[in-house]
Formats: sequence, C-alpha cells, structure tokens
Amino acid sequence: MYLTLNTHYINIPILTQHTLLDAERNVAGGMMRAVLVMAKCKHLPPPDTPYNTEQQRFEQRFGCFAGVARPQPRVFSQWEAANRIARMREG
Repeated sequence: MYLTLNTHYINIPILTQHTLLDAERNVAGGMMRAVLVMAKCKHLPPPDTPYNTEQQRFEQRFGCFAGVARPQPRVFSQWEAANRIARMREG
C-alpha cells in the first residue's frame, strides 16, 4: 500500500518498521539511563567476577603492551625540521 504525499510515495511497511525501530531505540536509551541512575544511587550490586580478579583481567588485557618500546618524546628542533620538510613538499 502506498500513500501519496506531495507527489512522494511512502511505503507503509517501511514507515512502520522505521517507527518500531525508533521506539526500540528510545526504550533502549531509557533503560540505559535507568541502569546508570540505579548504579549511581548504589541500587545495583557490582557484578560477580568468578573467574579472575581485576588485577588478572588488567594483566590479560594490557599485558601484550609490556614488550612494546615507547618512543622518546620529540624535541622542538625535530618537530620544526619535519614541518619544514612537509611545507617544502606542499609548496
């Protein structure tokens, strides 16, 4: 079924689907806000972590970065030289 509105055709099933998805998005947003408020008011208990501690989770998550060397910070002269070269390439 199609409706005519200012010479544009609107497909009713698509319009209904869009409306339902919009309503679902609003409900999900409201539920998220409610959970945040309940957590802030301390009405929600913290989740159980039966398999490992927070420290173990941190080590598992970020342990892969332990072997990565951090670069030395640039000094101004290096930054200035790099920008001078970049400007010469542009101009």
